[in-house]
Amino acid sequence: MRLRPPARTARPQGLGTGVGVIGAILLAADSAPQAAVVGGHGHGGSPTPAGALGLTLALLTTTIVAAAAGLLRPASRLDRRGTTALATTAALGGILSLLFTDASWIPDPMAFLLLVCLGAPVSLAFSRTRPGLSGLTMTALVLTTSVAVGAQAAGLLAVVEPPDAVADTAVLAAFAAVTWLMVCTPTGRRSALVVRVSGIVASVALLAGTAQVIVLGRLDVPVTGQPLLVSAPVGGRAVDLLIVPHRPGPNLVHVGAADVSVGTSPSTMVPATARPGAPGGWALIELAEGRDRLRVEVEGRVGTVSVDPGEEPWDGPDPRDPDAPEYASAVLGQALIDPRVAVPRPSAELTADDAAELGSLMRSLAGRTIEIVGDDSPRSAQATRVLRNQAARHGVTVRDEPTESVTDVVVVAGWTGAAAARRSASRAAEPRSLHLAPWLVTSTLLSTTEVEQTFPLRHAPDDPAVRRHLLALPADFRAAAPTAVAFDTWRTAIRYPTTPTNRRYRMSESPGVPDPEQPGWLRAESLTPAFGASPRPGR
Repeated sequence: MRLRPPARTARPQGLGTGVGVIGAILLAADSAPQAAVVGGHGHGGSPTPAGALGLTLALLTTTIVAAAAGLLRPASRLDRRGTTALATTAALGGILSLLFTDASWIPDPMAFLLLVCLGAPVSLAFSRTRPGLSGLTMTALVLTTSVAVGAQAAGLLAVVEPPDAVADTAVLAAFAAVTWLMVCTPTGRRSALVVRVSGIVASVALLAGTAQVIVLGRLDVPVTGQPLLVSAPVGGRAVDLLIVPHRPGPNLVHVGAADVSVGTSPSTMVPATARPGAPGGWALIELAEGRDRLRVEVEGRVGTVSVDPGEEPWDGPDPRDPDAPEYASAVLGQALIDPRVAVPRPSAELTADDAAELGSLMRSLAGRTIEIVGDDSPRSAQATRVLRNQAARHGVTVRDEPTESVTDVVVVAGWTGAAAARRSASRAAEPRSLHLAPWLVTSTLLSTTEVEQTFPLRHAPDDPAVRRHLLALPADFRAAAPTAVAFDTWRTAIRYPTTPTNRRYRMSESPGVPDPEQPGWLRAESLTPAFGASPRPGR
């Protein structure tokens, strides 16, 4: 719904002028980078950080001015110019709150009535006379104040889910109440008392509602079309989310907490479930073009966060791919530094460091018979060639099919293939050792000692870089961190100087005692060295 500027009339002051002010505000907002249209049915791009900050400051300024005007209005007398200025400021605050909340839950007819409710008192303020309208203004003031108080109470008592809907309602109604308050003219002692009480109540509801909106993160403007790392307030706690790629179409949502469901409406909620080899929970959802609200539900409590996938389709890795969680983990590491930087798909190419580590592994397995488990990714194909070449140099026999002579299995597949290889090894008649590629270091893949596994760590668990990475992660993601791909991507992005150790380890029978000062699952006391130190890559 968009409003066009009204046609000019012979009288510049009055109803046409007031509606013209509101129309001009909406047209200016519509031409800005962020143009969330009233009713939530039109969408634009995302503002620059400076533009978003400017809108935020404008909203907070109008909130403070409107609340102060509501508190002081009963005790002060205003001329027509002051009444017009304050009524326009309060109406502007209502428009700005609509732009921020992008209240898609408001139907178009109700949105139109809301605009009329904000514009009518401004029109009256521009008028020279308001004969016979004292009853109308008083009724409008009482109704809007009652709606603001009722919505605020419903939000505080959590009788309506999600709470941000009632918080938005409280703020909008409070702005409308203050706007009507500016044009009320008490005609007696009783009406003066109504004005005084309504002014105080509407101002308190406005401040309380704005505070709740800030706590709920409604003033946060998501960046359009970039991976989104955000916290959703749900039932008094923050639920950390990663949305990849944050574009129209299929999107993968990564959560660290348990029992989380996400969706854009009550009918599209998807529970986050485990993926083979991947830590945390994962949900595949559909996002439409433009700004929207993502619902987050935990144990019956609901919260929301803003999303803005934009309009450009995604041409990167498919979020529906079984190994998409590995790509998302790499995105998580980059998002901690700068989400605008594109992250290549980890399985697209074998790095020089990984190739060197696999060559070192073949030296450690000299004289043994191995099987190589890969997948159809370019990285796996390149890794297999490296392993076969190094096996020929170091006297390692490679069997294409598992036989009784196979004692060791080298896994160069992705997370899903590694999880399948671990299950197969656990069911084998003869015990076999799994040797994981460097990118397979995740808490899920290494969470068992039923199968003997070795895995490389480029850096010691107590390396300051590892600890700094863990502390940089949102709280929900720390327990299952780090993953090798997230740590490597973060370390590259931050250019943190480290000294690689490139040692292989086994998981200890005792996982060790959790240390509050060292979040994450990877602790020195839970590891046992295997094979000793390997040469550094390139040597």
